Amino acid sequence: MTYERNLIIKWLVKSFGLEKSMYIYFVVGLILFSYMLFYLLQPSLILGLLVGIVFLVHCPNFFEIRKRLKKRGLL
Repeated sequence: MTYERNLIIKWLVKSFGLEKSMYIYFVVGLILFSYMLFYLLQPSLILGLLVGIVFLVHCPNFFEIRKRLKKRGLL
């Protein structure tokens, strides 16, 4: 466990073993993620974040394609 950087997982594995800690971490993570998703964040915020991520991923591709088309004289 010297390679593990997550302190919570390292403590769980040392205390309960690998199999039990895997189940505990999965259940706790699922509960915390569900709580965060349904109570703390609003759906419009999640949708805005997803749209923003897609835009930021594809925006440089758009400019690269546009630059290549200008070089060829097609735009």
